[in-house]
This record gives sequence, C-alpha cells and structure tokens, in this order.
Amino acid sequence: MSRHAAAVRRPPRGHWLVLLLVLLVVAVALVFEGWTTHQVDAARTKPPCTRPIPREADDGKPLLRFGPTGVATAAMPPGTVALTFDGEPDPVWTPRLLDLLRRHHARATFFVHGKDAARSPELVRQILREGHEIGSYTYSGGDLGVASPLRARLELPLTQTAFAGAAGVHTTLLRLPHTTAADTLCGPEWPAAKRAAAQGYLVVASDHKDRKPWRGW
Repeated sequence: MSRHAAAVRRPPRGHWLVLLLVLLVVAVALVFEGWTTHQVDAARTKPPCTRPIPREADDGKPLLRFGPTGVATAAMPPGTVALTFDGEPDPVWTPRLLDLLRRHHARATFFVHGKDAARSPELVRQILREGHEIGSYTYSGGDLGVASPLRARLELPLTQTAFAGAAGVHTTLLRLPHTTAADTLCGPEWPAAKRAAAQGYLVVASDHKDRKPWRGW
C-alpha cells in the first residue's frame, strides 16, 4: 500500500521535462530582455573617430548606397526638407508628433527600434496608415560599430521580424544609432554601414553636420 501511495505521489518524468523547458524559456527571455535594454552585452559608448570617413563619401550628402565599385551619395533636391525622427515609436510622443504632422499636412520618416515596434505595434500601423515611412534604427539602439559579432548579426533581422509582425512590412532604410551626418560614419561605423549595405540597406544619415546627440547636443 505504501509503495502504491508513493508511486501515485511521484511526479511523472514528463512533468519535470516540461518544468525544465519552462525554466529555460524564462531564463532566455530574461537574458534577451536584459540584452535589449543594454544590461547584457551592452555596446560601448561611441568612441572618438581614429580614422576619417572615405573621401568619396565625405561630401555631406546624407544618402549612401554601397556597391561593388564603391559608394554613391545623394542629397535631397534644393528647397526640399526631409523630416526624420529617431528612436520611435514612443507611446507618449509618437501620437503627438503624428497629430502635429497631420495638422501641417507633412510627411516624415520614422526610424524605429525593433523592440519598440514589438511593444507598440499599433503605433507602427498608425505611422504607416497616416502616410509616413518607417526605417530601421536597429532592434535595441546599440552602436553596431562596437557591438559584439553576435549582436551585430541579430540586430537588423530582429528588427525586420518586428516590422513584419507589427504591420507586415519590410524596410530598406537604415539609420545607424549614435551617428548623424555622413562624416560621423567614421572608424568602426564605416564597416558596420558596409555590412548593412551588403544586406540590401540604404544608409540614411543627416545632412546637418557637427551635431552629436549622444553627447546631448
């Protein structure tokens, strides 16, 4: 009788396997959440450039397309302003920006973090529904120039997956975090831009030089 009772009370082996699987999933989720919020494998602060951007791209033009023979740059036509917003969507500020743009009949490009697109897919859909464009600002906003090889490989595909899940779209526009004008694509940022271009991205910089938002100005 006691042996029978003990057998009844013993948890089936399958339950232990399910428990271990759940614990593994939770652990991976915690590590991933820490990674995307810069607590694990955080990309370092942008270092000063030790080597300049190649001469063919140092003309101040903000659009860079890399090809087998080099890089081609382009700028907006004279008298044209391109509005861009980085690091969206934000549940507080994005709706206000959209209201402002709507009132002035303006269109903009929102460079979106993949992690924020996954958290606020309705805002991604609203951005597109109101006639704006979205571009990639990487998944977590980390500096691809100094990111680990694993992180650098995952940032852009994860962002595309988030865009597809949020709104069923794919983008070829990319702005590298911690960069502004084309002349800030120096040092390790330049090979990072080339690697992204090899995946089909058009690198979009700012045409306003000498502004460094990661330093607060």
